[in-house]
Amino acid sequence: MAGFSTILPTPSEAIDSIKSAANAFVTSPLPYNKLPHPQLSFWQWALVAIASMFVWRILKVRVFTPLAKIPGPFWETIFAYRMYKSLIEGNFHDYLLEQQLKYGPVFYFAKNKVCVGDPEDARYILGKKAFIKSKTYNTSILGAPNIFTTKDPKFNEMRRRQIGPAFTVSHIAEMEKTIHNVTAAALKEKIETLMDQTERQTGIRQCKFNYVNDFNYMSFDVISELAFGESFGMLRKGNYRILEQIHSTGFLAAIEATIPITLDKEFLMKKSRKDARELAEFTRGIIQKRIRENQEKGKPEKKDILQIFIDSVDKETGNRMSVQEIVSENIILLFAGTDTASSTMSWTLFLLMVYPDIYKKVVQEVRSAFPNPKSNIKYSEARSKLPYLEAVIYESMRLQAAVPTGLGRTVPKGGAEFHGHKIPGGTTVYVFIHGLHRNPQYWDQPNKFIPERFLGEGAAARKRNMFGFSTGYRICSGRNLAWTEIFLTMSRLLRDYDFELPKDTLYGPDVIDPKTGEPKIMPGRLGLAFGPRHPDRDGWIIAKPADLSAFSIPVDNTNTHGMHQSSAAYSGVDGNRTPLTAVSTTSTLV
Repeated sequence: MAGFSTILPTPSEAIDSIKSAANAFVTSPLPYNKLPHPQLSFWQWALVAIASMFVWRILKVRVFTPLAKIPGPFWETIFAYRMYKSLIEGNFHDYLLEQQLKYGPVFYFAKNKVCVGDPEDARYILGKKAFIKSKTYNTSILGAPNIFTTKDPKFNEMRRRQIGPAFTVSHIAEMEKTIHNVTAAALKEKIETLMDQTERQTGIRQCKFNYVNDFNYMSFDVISELAFGESFGMLRKGNYRILEQIHSTGFLAAIEATIPITLDKEFLMKKSRKDARELAEFTRGIIQKRIRENQEKGKPEKKDILQIFIDSVDKETGNRMSVQEIVSENIILLFAGTDTASSTMSWTLFLLMVYPDIYKKVVQEVRSAFPNPKSNIKYSEARSKLPYLEAVIYESMRLQAAVPTGLGRTVPKGGAEFHGHKIPGGTTVYVFIHGLHRNPQYWDQPNKFIPERFLGEGAAARKRNMFGFSTGYRICSGRNLAWTEIFLTMSRLLRDYDFELPKDTLYGPDVIDPKTGEPKIMPGRLGLAFGPRHPDRDGWIIAKPADLSAFSIPVDNTNTHGMHQSSAAYSGVDGNRTPLTAVSTTSTLV
């Protein structure tokens, strides 16, 4: 693309050339002309028309618009070739970051589209109801509006009142045992089974498994257990029958959002539309089955997400959700709550493998806090006792956000102004997550993996500049569920197993990226979320039983979840990776 750019004329040269060419067509004598004009053939008229449209496109996109004053790539705003190419290739966020580093935190990148990569501007946009969601959230496949796709602020408020109780901290805590059983416990069960097989064959107790795929299966099992009333059984049973339908439906939704002309076009992407219908029918069947069971047997003692959706009544309007609306909410929950959580865990474990010093620190913290291998780890305890693990997860989400691209919003009537650039009403502004998380004005050494930046002085302000769950009145409803799933899984794995990359891996601590001087990150691809591009090639890891002999287990019959965390002092500001100053590796027996 760089070579192509070098042969393009400057904007002024392009306009002058087109004018000269059009003038030449009009004045050149051609004897074979059959059109009313004595000097032009049909094909010359066609070329004149094309040239005129080309000039008009340039004038419309680069001259007759206030956006022309905003910095940005000239030719790309006209043709958007690289934008569509990067969307297809799954690296749109890399393209946008390249433009942000070149043009600044506010730039014009396509017709009627402006990108914003400054945290203060992002909070303003996402915090105002006047900035409604853009056309990029349009989709015809779900049959009813839902909390994610709706552009109506009043509908969003009503739906949050209806489904909000399902995602409160207290309700997630009630479901924690179920979440644990289909996450940490299920994955541990699979690892132990693989270890048994390897030990029988080789005499060595270890195993090799694909953590990227297994995190993905595990996340689908969580959502299906809570929102569909039964696990899909992907991790334990290898039941992947619904996975293709989910990804196919997500792909269709993404295409319709990106290319609006495809909306409701039944002759396009027929297989994806068929999969979407089958997924909707499957979901509808699950909901109707639960409704019948409620009528025949009574409601379940413990309410899962599905039951709350069925029972929900908006206190202000008295509205209930219809079956079709619950179908829409459940499917969007599958999209938003599976690949996002699993991608975060995949990137976190990968980064720990290529930064062994950080891996050692977080393992030491987890095993010091929870040394008993027979105990479960509660989310509340993990969140309060494992600050370094939390910092690692935050830093992973900063570097490799599960949704790194833009959150599209429409500028309200009257326009807006960001960094001195006036943006007219009706313009689509993208709150660019990847750009926010890599903005060098807010993050020192933004391309480096430095968990310590989320500890000590300034940590709260840096967490405020994290937008992985969005912010404002459209903040992610399922963030408490995501944090619970991630903490339960990662804390248990890091305590119970030692991990290392296979010898034939293409990426590791010693594979350095010449551009950054840091370990090279395996390539990613943006699908339903941003995850590893080649999971079947790059997603393998070796697990061995952890040696917990150095971590004493306190004798405390009242505490079934291990000891309290040893005192740990952390220091660190942006860009400075500092060691843990005091992490006890042993504790005194009571």
